[in-house]
Amino acid sequence: MTARAALREPPRLMNREQMMAYLGVSSSTLARWIADGHIPGPVVGSRFDRRAVDAALDRASGLTSDAAAATGEAALIERARAWVE
Repeated sequence: MTARAALREPPRLMNREQMMAYLGVSSSTLARWIADGHIPGPVVGSRFDRRAVDAALDRASGLTSDAAAATGEAALIERARAWVE
């Protein structure tokens, strides 16, 4: 891998395998996190929105305040969940 490739941002939409690698979790852990509502499931077919997953994890870890979550990030998560349901 070149230095340039290493600096590239991951794709916004990821398949299940890419999301597992991005989060560093197994298939069963990914499924459990989705079922428990920790992260949103796939939003476009079988693709996960990396930004929606990052926003959910930021809120869970306290990196994003409730005020920030009440803005666009919360709406993004809700739209992502609506696609799954």
